[in-house]
Amino acid sequence: MEEYIFNPVIHLKDKKMPLRDATLIQLAQKRRLYYKICRECGSRNAPTAEKCRKCRSYNLRWKKREIKR
Repeated sequence: MEEYIFNPVIHLKDKKMPLRDATLIQLAQKRRLYYKICRECGSRNAPTAEKCRKCRSYNLRWKKREIKR
């Protein structure tokens, strides 16, 4: 299984701006890596979701992630 390497880059209108501030990197990781995936339809859901927003299934899992620093 390949390891996921998080590249802390913000895309602002086709311009790349590397993040150097640790709190911004942490915020970006939380936004991009912490959400739930529906096992039936594959849609992304909020971390606080109890059921899927598209198919209303209760079969949710956390996104698989591995953070490298």
